[in-house]
Amino acid sequence: MTMRDTDRALVQAASAVAKLRCRSAAHTLATAARTADGRVVSAVNVVHPTAGACPEVVALGTAVTQGVGELETMVTVGTAAGPWSPPATPAADSWATCSRRCA
Repeated sequence: MTMRDTDRALVQAASAVAKLRCRSAAHTLATAARTADGRVVSAVNVVHPTAGACPEVVALGTAVTQGVGELETMVTVGTAAGPWSPPATPAADSWATCSRRCA
């Protein structure tokens, strides 16, 4: 499978956010999501002793806040500073539920 230029740009956007914002143990992952109309929404995870949020869910909340109706593609990158975890698979279900309730 060949990566499209738009997907490569999305990985680069997530990598740039990770480099700029993931500088502590509180933020170790960054997500970039492309909307259906081509905008990019980015977010980082939040690590907290009592609770936290994966960057995919933070990006979903950001997208809804900005009035986004549909996400096309989402990528997440990690930093060497923190542990890597697999993508939050419930994120897609969260988007489907949230877009119905929040739109």
